[in-house]
Amino acid sequence: MGVLFQFNPGNNAFTVKVNFDGAAKGQNPYGSLMQAMDGNLYGMTTGGGLNEYGVLFQFNPQNSSFAKILDFDMVTNGGNPDGSLIQAKGWKALWIDFCGWSNIARVFCFNLILLPPPFLISLILMIHPNGSSLMAH
Repeated sequence: MGVLFQFNPGNNAFTVKVNFDGAAKGQNPYGSLMQAMDGNLYGMTTGGGLNEYGVLFQFNPQNSSFAKILDFDMVTNGGNPDGSLIQAKGWKALWIDFCGWSNIARVFCFNLILLPPPFLISLILMIHPNGSSLMAH
């Protein structure tokens, strides 16, 4: 289901920090971790969570604490994310959710200083009428 680990290049040792277990922490972490201005790492999983559509999580590298921030639900906040978070101007982070089966893509934004929810905004909804893939250039 996946792990988040720390690597020590001095002794080539791996230390597991988080075991992604399904419902509680999500499963199948995907994309890059984003280190935000607050020093925490943020990431997403493509599965698991309460609704089985993945989770958005926070990891504090100073004390190794893990927090699930959001369970994706495929309706209001997307699901099965397939990319990486990016830090936008200020305390905001963005991700794109694309549902290939419905030809819908949405750009979501959350404010890191307003955690926990409500903090989520759907910025853009893109629907491709002929069913072909949406692409960013």
